[in-house]
Amino acid sequence: MKILLLAIVLTCIAKVGFSQEIRKITKKDRNSPVIEEYYVFRKERDVKHGQYVKMYESGELVETGFYKKNLKDSLWISYAINGEDTLTFGSYKNDRRVGPWVINNSDGTLDYEYNFTTKKIGRYNWRGQSNRFQVLTEGRWVEQEIDNPPMMLDGNDPIKIIARNIEYPIRAWRGGIDGEVVVSFVVDSLGRMGSINLKKTVDPDLDKEALRIFKTVDFDWHPAQKDDKYITVRYSLPVTFILRK
Repeated sequence: MKILLLAIVLTCIAKVGFSQEIRKITKKDRNSPVIEEYYVFRKERDVKHGQYVKMYESGELVETGFYKKNLKDSLWISYAINGEDTLTFGSYKNDRRVGPWVINNSDGTLDYEYNFTTKKIGRYNWRGQSNRFQVLTEGRWVEQEIDNPPMMLDGNDPIKIIARNIEYPIRAWRGGIDGEVVVSFVVDSLGRMGSINLKKTVDPDLDKEALRIFKTVDFDWHPAQKDDKYITVRYSLPVTFILRK
């Protein structure tokens, strides 16, 4: 997905709110090929006020937005590596994200929309996966189509969190044992995780490690939704143990 950014052209000495003059700052990161361009008050050089642009030296955009007295304000956009496809875009008010935000995949296609004001998921891209889940309905588990599964927001990926927290059991490592353990669990309408069990086993030590991860790591779930309501669902995720050759 691409979005047309309407550039706000500011002069180096422009009159803005509070009747103060502003000046343009260009800042080069010594440790990376990234440049920041933004505006500050002439009398308060640590206070950003106006258009903000982060880009690579080659010109590809990284992030654009607007500051109001050092607080993020209005539309902010982050870009994919090509500087054209958008990764995220939405509005800030007083340095807090508000209203609907669009979160895209690295290729610019939609992942999901999230409204930071209502705390609700909007559109969700299932990418060909089934949207049928076991849903707790009036005390019974019923298979239903839902609008979105349990999620982790702000770019967090549960698979990556699992990978970062794996401690390969020594006996399994020495024995050359690997494989994929699948852990089943419930995420309730408040985002709380419970009823953690093994859906697919591989080896006692690997199974035990997979359970440990889910019982000790805070996944910070956003609950599943159906018809704009939070629901309780059964969910499962793989824990993959790979021995490097």
